[in-house]
Amino acid sequence: MSSVTREIAKVLTGYAGAETVGHWWMGIWGRHLLPIDMGWFTFTPALNTFAMIVWPLVLVALVYVAWFRKRETAFVEEGSSAGRHATA
Repeated sequence: MSSVTREIAKVLTGYAGAETVGHWWMGIWGRHLLPIDMGWFTFTPALNTFAMIVWPLVLVALVYVAWFRKRETAFVEEGSSAGRHATA
């Protein structure tokens, strides 16, 4: 996994964290604000409940990819001065 992928995941982690907090706030204290009619789309309490479940899962997956996923190893030919395996 490249460092660019990790950095993108770190940025998206911030967005997913904000979405998680926002949907949980709306589910606990802002329930009286729902449903929100945007003309072409209505955000209902049921859709917010779905978002309260999905966004934390996305957040955990992005945190894993950004900070905890190990780099893949690439095989280097035997006899190379770099050793048997090198990290990609």
